Amino acid sequence: MTVVLLAIAGLLAPRKQPPGTPVVRTETVFVPAPAPGPASVLAQVPAPQPAAPAPQPKKVYLFRDQPGPVSRSDDERAEGQRREIARLRAAVAQALERAEAALAAEKFDVAQAELDAIAANVRFHPTELSKEADEIRSVSNRLNDARLAAKTREMEAAMWQRKLTDIQQQIAIAHYPEAISLANGLIAEPQAPQSTVNSARELLQEARRRFAEIGQEVHMSDTRNVIRKPSSPPRN
Repeated sequence: MTVVLLAIAGLLAPRKQPPGTPVVRTETVFVPAPAPGPASVLAQVPAPQPAAPAPQPKKVYLFRDQPGPVSRSDDERAEGQRREIARLRAAVAQALERAEAALAAEKFDVAQAELDAIAANVRFHPTELSKEADEIRSVSNRLNDARLAAKTREMEAAMWQRKLTDIQQQIAIAHYPEAISLANGLIAEPQAPQSTVNSARELLQEARRRFAEIGQEVHMSDTRNVIRKPSSPPRN
């Protein structure tokens, strides 16, 4: 221990310099290097950039009978609904006019097609188009009645025509008394159409004329077949 201390003291003791040598003092100054702070570190390292968000698909809201994918508010949807109802009302009115015209002309299939086309659209709006639905039912009922009436007229016309045909057949086979009887009965029918009565009168005249011709032929034949007595010879 003592030896160590003496060695340290010898090192620390000033050394003798030759005479005339200037003494130079040296001082060592330790300046601590500045520690890197947060600001300097952040300045050197670039800040990470946030990743761009992936594009999201746009939501599409479709409104019936409206073009284009749009997102509508409640007011816009209500306005679109009102426009749709107004368009349907106008379409129903035009179709009813066409159906009425076809019904008046007894074009029943055309009228039915018009009613079926608009009824399919009105069915989706039973509350808003209740009045139009009632009008369609009214025209449809009248259409059914007109069909039935036309069918009845067709059947009645066929019946009257058969009666006229029976008279013609009796005339054709020379059964004139039968033809005259049938014609008189048809003319007396209270429900017979005027056109049928007129045709029956014409057939009656024809049957009478032919029957009269037969009577004349018979009379002439009887006259020709009369045997005349020969004249007695003259007396002397």
